[in-house]
Amino acid sequence: MKTLKSYIALIKTESGSDYAKAKKLGITRQAIYKINDGGGIKDETAVKLAKLIEIDEKEVLLAAMIARTKDQDVKRVLENISNSLGIAASVLMALNSINPTLFKNTSALLEGVKCILC
Repeated sequence: MKTLKSYIALIKTESGSDYAKAKKLGITRQAIYKINDGGGIKDETAVKLAKLIEIDEKEVLLAAMIARTKDQDVKRVLENISNSLGIAASVLMALNSINPTLFKNTSALLEGVKCILC
């Protein structure tokens, strides 16, 4: 499971500075520091981050929720969901490598995800 910190590290900037990353996300440099220390971000910022780094929005949004929650039971459930999504993606990639025509379009792929998660 990736953390918000690891997603923030994927933002490409000329300088690589926290200020440049914050500016791209529309947040403060101090917010980047907090994220690097394990803090969370708003859902809207998580979606913007996902778009910037071209990663599934659900994955980054889930990481944001995990970082924000203080309740250990809730955190555990969210981490289990995150792990399940990772397993589902791995299975689908393996199936697709065995038979590249299995998922001819996005809707077939999404049906595969639903099937594995259920």
